[in-house]
Amino acid sequence: MSGILMDWKSQAAQLERLLPQCEVALQWRIRDQVTKLLPPRNPKAVEQKLDRFLVEAKASAQRCTKILDSLPDINFPEALPISQHREEILRTITENQVVVIAGETGSGKTTQLPKLCLDAGLGVRGKIACTQPRRIAALSVSQRVAEDLKVS
Repeated sequence: MSGILMDWKSQAAQLERLLPQCEVALQWRIRDQVTKLLPPRNPKAVEQKLDRFLVEAKASAQRCTKILDSLPDINFPEALPISQHREEILRTITENQVVVIAGETGSGKTTQLPKLCLDAGLGVRGKIACTQPRRIAALSVSQRVAEDLKVS
């Protein structure tokens, strides 16, 4: 528990300010549960639950900050055609929930799009997934991206 006495309205307001800094899955879970709690029938019980949510949210925000501080340097090979459209792709993936990108084989879609997502901050509060039809292909893509980023 936080140890600071707050009424449920103050707790809910603090939680709403903190949630955008948290992992996406936690944001959805907490918002869903808070929606069911408010307005409270039993304010004391709600205050205790909101206090627990605040503790969870603060821990999540700290994890996200730690990830953000440890991000590797990201570079994009200019020889790949996708690199020429980097700014447009970054803008598109940050402004839209679903994006479909098509391009020629060898244009850099598979290896550079996960890095573009990471560059846009999408890997900090959630996961970046790259689907492949075969497990071996998915593993080789992840190894290639890790190699490009100079991480394990």
